[in-house]
Amino acid sequence: MLREIKAVHQSETDRKKRWFSDLDFDLIVWQKRNGTVSRFELSFDKGMDEHALTWKEGSGLKHYCVDDGENRPMRHKMSPLLGANGPVDYTVIERNFGEVATGMDVGIADFIKTQLILGDKKSKN
Repeated sequence: MLREIKAVHQSETDRKKRWFSDLDFDLIVWQKRNGTVSRFELSFDKGMDEHALTWKEGSGLKHYCVDDGENRPMRHKMSPLLGANGPVDYTVIERNFGEVATGMDVGIADFIKTQLILGDKKSKN
């Protein structure tokens, strides 16, 4: 179940950043002062072949692979980076997200699920 991490550094004055996490997902959401979502990043398959979906107001949903910065023998770990990636099964992600989002803010969870459903429809056109 996604749980909210309360101690999140707030770097923007006009938006609030919220972070929800569990073993398979990380969700970071930026909300305007009125509570509407202006941006989110949903990371999934953590610890395996991690990927991320990002959504930004005006830009829509994008899919990325996550380079965790670990594969650098004899060197320090680098910061994770997002790289362009191919198709994604939005239906599976929406179903899995729905299973872990049961205890979180309903408005945010519904917004994320709606964007995943819309992403699935666009990918099939």
